Amino acid sequence: MNLTRWEPLNEIESLMDRLLNWQLLRPQSSLSVMAQSPWLDIIEADDGYVFKVDVPGMEKQDLTVSVEGNMLTIAGERKLEREDSKPKFFRVERLYGRFSRCFSLPDDPEAGSVHAHCEKGVLTVEVARKDGVHPSQATAIPVE
Repeated sequence: MNLTRWEPLNEIESLMDRLLNWQLLRPQSSLSVMAQSPWLDIIEADDGYVFKVDVPGMEKQDLTVSVEGNMLTIAGERKLEREDSKPKFFRVERLYGRFSRCFSLPDDPEAGSVHAHCEKGVLTVEVARKDGVHPSQATAIPVE
């Protein structure tokens, strides 16, 4: 018989995922604003950090990436698609609006070598590692 270690935080995370998915179907809920933020993965590589953000249907001009000090900010806006004629929506589940997410970077990123590109609905932001001082003013990163 195999024993499995119980991880209470995994149970809480699973419960929150189920609750959030249920709340997504109710646009008037208090969690709908929270649900507008795109999902992402943060990966620590040997030479730096990689942020992979799900942004399906968004163009690179709708996204903003900047670094100020040791704070990485990823922001954007998903616009509601409308035609000139008055469409009759039967159901609207896709979220739209502005979002912004900030991440505190460790002490070793190289702000001058941040690279961002968007392909197939995934924004990838790469931050190289370096020992040194953080710049004090915001640096905008172009999305390719």
